[in-house]
Amino acid sequence: MSFWTKRSKIVITCAKGVPPFLKEEISSLGFAVRSAGMAEVETEGTLEDTFRLSLLIRTGQRVLFLLESFTAKTPDELYKRTSRIGWEDYIPEDGYCSVTSSVSNPTSKDSRFANVKCKDAVVDRIKDKRGRRPDTGPERDRVVIHLH
Repeated sequence: MSFWTKRSKIVITCAKGVPPFLKEEISSLGFAVRSAGMAEVETEGTLEDTFRLSLLIRTGQRVLFLLESFTAKTPDELYKRTSRIGWEDYIPEDGYCSVTSSVSNPTSKDSRFANVKCKDAVVDRIKDKRGRRPDTGPERDRVVIHLH
């Protein structure tokens, strides 16, 4: 199965109080609403659906496609689990990626540290697979990995 056709959870974040309107918007685009929280609505679809929603949603903020779900209690565990994901399927040969996060963990007081551990796992895996690492930085105009 291609990563384009793999179905997964899609989470669309929004401001508090907006989920009822976002649910309506998602439904009108033909997507089933799986759940809603205080500041997000969950649906399901492919990576292509994620791009489509990102272009069409007006009441949401971020449209996030879930690649993998796990809990990491230590920085080393975060690195190991993140490096198991097939990042080379998502980041092109001449690619660029950035990492953002929202982290709540007693072993990591600064989300920037988690960002760096995640970024290191991604680029190290790609370097092992391709012999060359992708560029990284703060620009969020290509592949953005959001660690939560």
